Amino acid sequence: MNSLITNPAFDSQTKETLNTKRANFGSTYEIGDSFMKAILNSGIVELILKVAEAKEEAKLGKQNNGKKQIKLFGIKKLDDANKAGSKDSERCTLILTEGDSAKSLALAGIEVVGRDFYGCFPLRGKFLNVREANMK
Repeated sequence: MNSLITNPAFDSQTKETLNTKRANFGSTYEIGDSFMKAILNSGIVELILKVAEAKEEAKLGKQNNGKKQIKLFGIKKLDDANKAGSKDSERCTLILTEGDSAKSLALAGIEVVGRDFYGCFPLRGKFLNVREANMK
């Protein structure tokens, strides 16, 4: 479905989450009874439930069962070091960057020195300059 929202407001520069309230969209959409019946009769609801159940079963199957886990899964935008979680993990360094553009610069540098001991993760928002901040 395509929708045009007048003056949208987002939570960050990457525009991942829309903050505009539904009342401020500038238009509304009402689902008709015939359209809703057609969706329910199409079998798509059952298909969605089966896919969700399959994902849950796969997620349960991926648990580490007490074993040490070498790779982290489920963390978006994390480019972990190849040796992170292994016996050489104490030599690994995670580079935290301020946003995706800084991450791309850091990854360019990591490609020069190698990905074995260096990982990268972009943080959202700005860092607080604590030099002039009060204790509160």
